[in-house]
Amino acid sequence: MQKYKLITYYEPLLKANTALFVGTIEQLYKKFSVAKENQDTKYFSDADGSVIKLERETKKEKEIVRVVWLRHFSKRGAYDIGLLVHEVNHLVLRILEDKGITISLENEEIIAYANEHFFKYYYTKLISQK
Repeated sequence: MQKYKLITYYEPLLKANTALFVGTIEQLYKKFSVAKENQDTKYFSDADGSVIKLERETKKEKEIVRVVWLRHFSKRGAYDIGLLVHEVNHLVLRILEDKGITISLENEEIIAYANEHFFKYYYTKLISQK
């Protein structure tokens, strides 16, 4: 089985807990201790990526983590870079929706900024890992 990669990131401006996970969906479920009854491996069997909302209990409250999941990632592959851009876009839209920010042309700059910010962060981390 391939080794997975996990990069976590708390974005302070949007106050968003996020992560990027590269590996199989089964590895993701195991790493995040997702209960068997909450696992949907069939839905992800044909997918190469998605954004998954995970909730976990902390001592103070329920914490939401938005996880960008990629089945694989090649540092030079245009398909994988495009997939990362695609999934980061989903991540941003879901975070903004969570925060009550309307997705509209009036807010296109924050959407563009957040897409650029998350992509640069995760891509830089991915290409620097061995």
